[in-house]
Amino acid sequence: HRLAGGYSAWRAFVEGDEVLLAEEALSEAEARKGEADARAEAARKAVEDWRSACSEHFEPLVDGAWPGAEGARAHLGKFGAQLVELEAEESLKAMLGMAVGKPPPERGHWDAAALD
Repeated sequence: HRLAGGYSAWRAFVEGDEVLLAEEALSEAEARKGEADARAEAARKAVEDWRSACSEHFEPLVDGAWPGAEGARAHLGKFGAQLVELEAEESLKAMLGMAVGKPPPERGHWDAAALD
């Protein structure tokens, strides 16, 4: 069955019925909630990934808890994905690369600044 007057008549009918207006508003709110939930889940995952990368790769670099220069490069390589996601400047990435290759007692002021 077609409504006489088409879409315009339907909108006038809906806008004149409080229940239909409420159902329409509820449907729109549920859609927005779903979108917000998806964004929140993506943010939670990003934070979880960041925390994991920090504990698994950055903290060992800062602490000097890596087996040789190869170990440091491996940790830095895996942590590098997080730096790309953060859009870290190339200069910071270069400073980190230099700082983490040194044992903590051999690091200077700039090395410590890069790691802070």
